[in-house]
Amino acid sequence: MDNLIKDSRVSGSTSKVNPEYKRLHDKISSLRQALLPSWRYKPLSEEKKQQRLLEILQLEKLRRNLPSTIMSEGFRIYYARYADDFLIGLNSKEAVAKSLKLKIEKFLECELQLSLNVSKTKITSAITSRAYFLGSHIRAMTSRTNDQPNRKNSITKTGRKVRARTPQGYIRCFAPIMNIVKKLQEQGICKVYNFKNRQVIPTRKTSWIYLDIEMIIQKYNYLWNGILNYYSFAYNRSQLNFIQYLLLHSAACTLMNKLKLSSRAKVFKKFGKELIVVKENKKELVKEVKFNYYTTLKKLEKFNTGKKENGNIGLPYYLFDCALRSKKKFNAKCVICGTTSNIEMHHRRPLKSSVTDNTLKGIKKNLTRKQIPLCKECHLKVHNGSYNGSGIY
Repeated sequence: MDNLIKDSRVSGSTSKVNPEYKRLHDKISSLRQALLPSWRYKPLSEEKKQQRLLEILQLEKLRRNLPSTIMSEGFRIYYARYADDFLIGLNSKEAVAKSLKLKIEKFLECELQLSLNVSKTKITSAITSRAYFLGSHIRAMTSRTNDQPNRKNSITKTGRKVRARTPQGYIRCFAPIMNIVKKLQEQGICKVYNFKNRQVIPTRKTSWIYLDIEMIIQKYNYLWNGILNYYSFAYNRSQLNFIQYLLLHSAACTLMNKLKLSSRAKVFKKFGKELIVVKENKKELVKEVKFNYYTTLKKLEKFNTGKKENGNIGLPYYLFDCALRSKKKFNAKCVICGTTSNIEMHHRRPLKSSVTDNTLKGIKKNLTRKQIPLCKECHLKVHNGSYNGSGIY
């Protein structure tokens, strides 16, 4: 991918002016200049002015349906990877994307002995469609798809207002609301009858009924905070209000069933709209637990981990690097070849095969499972299945 990206940077320009669009644009410009008082043009009568304006409007309609630029021979490649999932952004024609897919498939098969999952590998347009990567939809924002309104405050040198289209190509990430709701349905938090018409009914979480009231609210808070923090970068973050509604009313249904009340309204009357529970303890006089309710969810367009780096909100890897990555042992040697350079920690038992009860103690136990030091080359051989030496398990 590094070689392909370097080749794309020297491939030339990716776009050129559409000649048909330029022809119409120049004609409209000359017709408009003839309407202005100038020594170049004779003054027009009112009848001819109206005819000229009508001709300009007709040409503008034709120009509106044409792209201002078209693809040229050059192309650009952008690449992002997380574990075995990767996303390739390509600024070029569809034929170039298909040839690139064949190159990648051949390289994986011949060089790495890996097979490309054809069912999950798709070629989509960022403007007319969207890509699904790491739990979010990615697509370009453009006025052609009614995502962005036309600019109405642009003014020319002569003082004439112009209605211009918003330039295309701004890539945005969106939270997949429908996918989130379906996962909540699988967990027994809601029932989906018709998502398009928002016919989604919050239900009780049966497995949480026998917990304490404080624990029930905390469980819903854990779920809601996890969704909110993960999709802090989402351009449609305000639409997560619907998820908040489902979780809040599902919590009310669970409390209604636990306290044997007849309706959700009685639950909100008893605990308030934020489900505030006040409990008196011996150590603490008053302990308050409530649902993490947000009145508004404005778009942030940045990753939010709650940790600030140099006054700015940090990226997610600052948090994940501290919480999930294993610590490398100092002065460690590779148990296969004995080298001390480029040492990585190999887990004898993968994290995905671990069984936990979702408690903090169980999670820590899985993270501290047995691991051995391996150099980078030997580590790749073990994971690729090409290692055929002495047993390390």
